[in-house]
Amino acid sequence: MTKPFLQIWRRIGKLPFRDNSEILLNAESTLSYNEKNWDSNRAIKLEGEAYFKVAKGKKFTVTTSQGTISVLGTQFNVENRNGFFEVTCYEGLVSVIFNNEEFKLPAGNSAIAVNGQLKRSQVEINGQPSWVNKESSFKSLPLKYVLAELQRQYNWRLHLKVLMKISSLPGLLAIPI
Repeated sequence: MTKPFLQIWRRIGKLPFRDNSEILLNAESTLSYNEKNWDSNRAIKLEGEAYFKVAKGKKFTVTTSQGTISVLGTQFNVENRNGFFEVTCYEGLVSVIFNNEEFKLPAGNSAIAVNGQLKRSQVEINGQPSWVNKESSFKSLPLKYVLAELQRQYNWRLHLKVLMKISSLPGLLAIPI
């Protein structure tokens, strides 16, 4: 039986597993997994965003509508939202399948796809996503994704048609949640 979880506005949910893996689920995110077969098949289905601390052991797979991530033991973040897909590896090595192509993402690296266009960047090794510390940070993202995330985190409803025409923020924006 697949066990679903649902995360609602501005709450961060921590889900511990029998194998000592942990998942932090961000706002407006859902995941499901088969609790009965967990020891033999560590597989998660994710919509939204989650930070994973995966205990060493058998393969751990996260499947989203835009890509699949597989690891043996590491720390990484996955965000899968409308037209936006990001995988960031903070520790270890993750395997990512995006658009039917597989690539490895070592610690300190991030892969971001906006409307199907993949770009890579570097992040802090042994860090964690800003939302885990109740902050929102954005760097060189299209403004519509920044505004959508702020709406999720703060339960805001923004009506800024003029701002939506701005293509992206050129720098880093960090906002405490």
